[in-house]
Amino acid sequence: MASAALSLATSTSVHVGLTPTEHRCLNCGVRLIPGINWSASRVRKHDYVCPKCNTLRRFHRHLYRTPVGEALAHFRDERPDIKEGYVYVVSNPAWPGYVKIGSAIDVGDRLRSFQTSDPFRSYELQGWRFFNDRLVAEYDIHRFLDTYRVGGEWFKLDAERATFMLKAFDWGNRS
Repeated sequence: MASAALSLATSTSVHVGLTPTEHRCLNCGVRLIPGINWSASRVRKHDYVCPKCNTLRRFHRHLYRTPVGEALAHFRDERPDIKEGYVYVVSNPAWPGYVKIGSAIDVGDRLRSFQTSDPFRSYELQGWRFFNDRLVAEYDIHRFLDTYRVGGEWFKLDAERATFMLKAFDWGNRS
């Protein structure tokens, strides 16, 4: 008789802190109450998601079902594509002989973003130049220096030579 009680006790699972009818949202953990924040259709489907998380889930599904251009169309109207900006040369004494050549609308802000990944805050802005179309100018410089590229926007090139190249030529001029 004791063994029957023992097997009954071990066969049922008990969730500490939850009554058998209490459920929580799988995403945010909010308590789900049928009829209050858990619809009858979700109860029937055993879909443990609160209305807020369900709205987010529906939005994400919508994004993945539409072409990228259509899904992001509303962002184009809020912030037009900004072409003007700077092409810059950045170095770090931890990697002598290597530079990063990139583009940004705000060079100071970009340099601050690099500093967060370096505990010694040792990235140095070696040079920069304004362009009417920074992306085209950056592309031209990268293509010209492709033999020095080590990966992405990083080049095995001393900072002085990279800064000279940036300022000496008419990059991005498509006329």
